[in-house]
Amino acid sequence: MKAHRLPDGLRAELQSPWGPVVGEDQLDALIPALDREASIAVGDATTANLLRRGFIPRVQVCDSRVMRGWVGPVAGEYESRIRVRNPAGHITEEAYGALITAIRAKQRCLVEVEGEEDLLALVAMAEAPEGWFVLYGQPRRGMVVVRVDRAIKNRAKSLLLAMPRVDITV
Repeated sequence: MKAHRLPDGLRAELQSPWGPVVGEDQLDALIPALDREASIAVGDATTANLLRRGFIPRVQVCDSRVMRGWVGPVAGEYESRIRVRNPAGHITEEAYGALITAIRAKQRCLVEVEGEEDLLALVAMAEAPEGWFVLYGQPRRGMVVVRVDRAIKNRAKSLLLAMPRVDITV
């Protein structure tokens, strides 16, 4: 299987938030500004925090782990589910394609990842239409809120192009 591999030289750039970081105490005020039909939640804690507040993202990307510890499946609300394999530090073609399919779907979709979903936020920012929201966790700080625009899309695509493509076995 082909995959993009995250080189050590790009890790620092991906560790910095790409948008404002919203703490747990600020989520209730944020929710009305989000668009349910144009939102992607990447990560189990992010998705669970939104669902607890009655906000159901259009696309939910989860791997049943928080901070690499097993938490089990998020009890999301979705009409379709796509299961993919995506090892840590990689973005498989399978996972990349599934996210594109989920974004284009006319219904709520869960992308259930066996492995790790963290890097799929990059794919979400590269492939979501302008104006969509991508929400993902910033460890020990909160949730990053990114409104996709041309600059975000270009930055994400540039980083994806900088990641070498490798053959992997999953």
